[in-house]
Amino acid sequence: MPGSPYVCDSAYETLCWARENHQPLLGSCGGFQYAVIEYARNVWGWQDANHTETDSEGRVW
Repeated sequence: MPGSPYVCDSAYETLCWARENHQPLLGSCGGFQYAVIEYARNVWGWQDANHTETDSEGRVW
């Protein structure tokens, strides 16, 4: 989706690095949503976790 803040692989990579290296992070608004999706994908194993703005078929809570 053009212009969507939720299409950014580098954000997920950065959040994954911070989690795996026990680094603190503060995610507000979209950053928090990125963090929840990253956690769901890489800790809970929900590979279909996504934001409904970019994937209407992704797992939604």
